[in-house]
Amino acid sequence: MSEEPLFNKTELGRLLRVSARTIDRRRSAGEILKPLGGRGRPRWSPSEVREWIEAGCPRADVWARHNSRRG
Repeated sequence: MSEEPLFNKTELGRLLRVSARTIDRRRSAGEILKPLGGRGRPRWSPSEVREWIEAGCPRADVWARHNSRRG
């Protein structure tokens, strides 16, 4: 079974219909879910991004609390 490739910020931006620069600004403001990777090459799990969008795109801190309760 293969894992699905991770989104980079350009791909995430395309999905959200914003620029990669807007992704950077929203990350700094805590408005989008935290990436899996570090500062230089952030990556997001497509399945988590889909869940996050379906949940209404909550702020990163709200999403982190939601996920910590799920176990």
